[in-house]
Amino acid sequence: MQDIETGPKLDDAAVGRIALALAVILSTTACGALGDSTGKVDVAAGFYPLAWVVGRVGGDLVSVTNLTQPGAEPHDLELNVRETAAIAEADVVVHESGFQPAVDDGIAQNATGTVVDAAEIAHLRPFAGQPDQLDPHFWQDPERLAQVAGAVADALAEADPDHKAAYDANAAALRAELTALDGEYAGGLAHCERDTIVASHDAFGYLEKYGLTVEPPFTFAVE
Repeated sequence: MQDIETGPKLDDAAVGRIALALAVILSTTACGALGDSTGKVDVAAGFYPLAWVVGRVGGDLVSVTNLTQPGAEPHDLELNVRETAAIAEADVVVHESGFQPAVDDGIAQNATGTVVDAAEIAHLRPFAGQPDQLDPHFWQDPERLAQVAGAVADALAEADPDHKAAYDANAAALRAELTALDGEYAGGLAHCERDTIVASHDAFGYLEKYGLTVEPPFTFAVE
């Protein structure tokens, strides 16, 4: 049988150079797609209020990935490859269990860093008239959001002990700011001529601590 010509043969040195070039290309591509090493603490946050707290507590020392893109509905989030990789590669993951099932599943299957569950920290209250269902929209209450700041600081310090003092100081400053905001809410809403909020989505129940009442736009009488 006649030999089939397959082109010039490569010596071992040439093969080694090609392999090295491929390795560089693959590593560069991966870094461009999923984020490279910046020396910062990588944090994945389930949705914006959590990402905001991480940014305030971590400052320039952290790199935050918000798993919920702007304009997306947090409840209905489905993770893509990039977001799943962000969870897997994060030093810290901050989420609220039960609020985003896809994020809960992604953490259970892929997370390797420290996980902060805001649902365990913010002391969720039940929906009005539904004592068996907790209202996840705790960030409407500045004091509850302030509680999450301390847990985030602890998690960041665990991942980056050298900057523990900075994280603690930032968390303390944020707690003071949110506590002051809570006082402004209470004072500003204490003497409203109207105290009823009509909302189609039951996401404002935590504002009832300021004397407000939240009602749906329609009620149906059952005969």
